[in-house]
Amino acid sequence: YATDLVDDSQIPWELVWGGDDMLWCSERKGRVIRIDPATGDYSTVLDLNVTFNGQGEPGLLGMVQHPDFPEDPRVWVVYCDGQFSVSEHLSVFEWNGTELVNEQELLTLPGAQIHNGSRLLFLPDNTMLMTTGDAGDTDNSQDLESLNGKILRLNMDGSIPADNPYPDSYVYTWGNRNAQGLCIGPNGLIYASEHGQNQDDEFNLVEAGRNYGWPNVQGICNTTSEANFCAEWNVMEPLETWTPCIAVNGLEYYTHEAIPEFQGKILMAVLGGLSAQYERRSVLELSEDGLSVLGEETFFSSCNQRIRDIAVNPYTGAFYLAFNGTQYPGSPPNIIKEFSTSNPASVP
Repeated sequence: YATDLVDDSQIPWELVWGGDDMLWCSERKGRVIRIDPATGDYSTVLDLNVTFNGQGEPGLLGMVQHPDFPEDPRVWVVYCDGQFSVSEHLSVFEWNGTELVNEQELLTLPGAQIHNGSRLLFLPDNTMLMTTGDAGDTDNSQDLESLNGKILRLNMDGSIPADNPYPDSYVYTWGNRNAQGLCIGPNGLIYASEHGQNQDDEFNLVEAGRNYGWPNVQGICNTTSEANFCAEWNVMEPLETWTPCIAVNGLEYYTHEAIPEFQGKILMAVLGGLSAQYERRSVLELSEDGLSVLGEETFFSSCNQRIRDIAVNPYTGAFYLAFNGTQYPGSPPNIIKEFSTSNPASVP
């Protein structure tokens, strides 16, 4: 059963099932809204002045709560500001029960009108991963001195973990183009979805210190020059690729028993490219060890709506999709829908 939970969102970007049992959403135009999943009523808890001109890709992007939220009432967000010289910021806010307040900026890096990332994910050791795009400059990805075109790993306070793969560096992986999906899957493995250029969108296994090849390698190492580069730099090849690009996005590992067909599989939001012709919600079946993709099922491929992100209700197994309209980068309508195995009309 499908229900329109919020039908007037402003380009929903990140969906988070909150530790307060509310659904939180970051919107590219600068708001964070807190949604009652039972009614769809929401309140604006943060409203930032962000870079958004309706044409490019910057704005308010990734968001994550403290793993013990709301006991520890901190929320981290990534946003872009500046019109001609765009900067990207990772900041942490405090939840006071009504609003997100007391911003503390932890990290700033160059942004751009394209390729800003940026998903956030807490790991079991309470360090955080942050994806960054190459900001439209492909040289950034192979430059270990640049924070662009990477997956970064940080402590909660913004400091560099002592066991990061490169001394005194936030860099966790490099050679990335623009990863916009992150999740922890079976056996504690970390997965990322990454936008390709004109070919080879990627679903990757995230391993510390590995080079993912961009811009020298697209997809697997299947040309002579790519094979040489891969051998020299120990490039990590993707578990799955898509050509033409389908515009892969948010990831969620589904473990609930409510939908047995999805159990133990990765749910992936797909935007469908610039013209939304490949939009869908993909379900990726993994091998038992999680090291290969056995198959893909697709849903909502005829919805003509760009699907940005996914969240799951841990109690009911219902899932929520953030729709970004019919055209790049986010034309209306922008709707957050709930998909449930139970008919709301049958609930007394």
